Amino acid sequence: MINDSVAKQKFETLRLVGQGTKKQQAFANAFAKIQKDLVKDESKVTVRIEPIEVNLVSAVKESYKEKFLFFFFPRTRVNYSVTLDVKVKITDIDINSLNFVSQQLPSPDKINIPHFGIFAKEEK
Repeated sequence: MINDSVAKQKFETLRLVGQGTKKQQAFANAFAKIQKDLVKDESKVTVRIEPIEVNLVSAVKESYKEKFLFFFFPRTRVNYSVTLDVKVKITDIDINSLNFVSQQLPSPDKINIPHFGIFAKEEK
């Protein structure tokens, strides 16, 4: 469980643009950008992102006809584009405000060499 004094909650509104060949793909593309926009700040660890409110700013359907070799196999191509304002509730931890305890550990690749002094002959 995360201590309440460490995790902070804030609200933020993001402007997202998504494009795709289907309506659902355009919305999914826009929502996939939420995390990318919020994770840019490396001094914080995002624990939870919760969309609170979604407002549609614009929805555009672009279509055009294309033909193979200018005459054959005509087909209509469709692209959808959406612009959304998404209000999100973010729970994050500010890493710079944490106090880490420093510990010095021995090297894990250390080789223990026995003390050879007891095997050396005493010179008289």
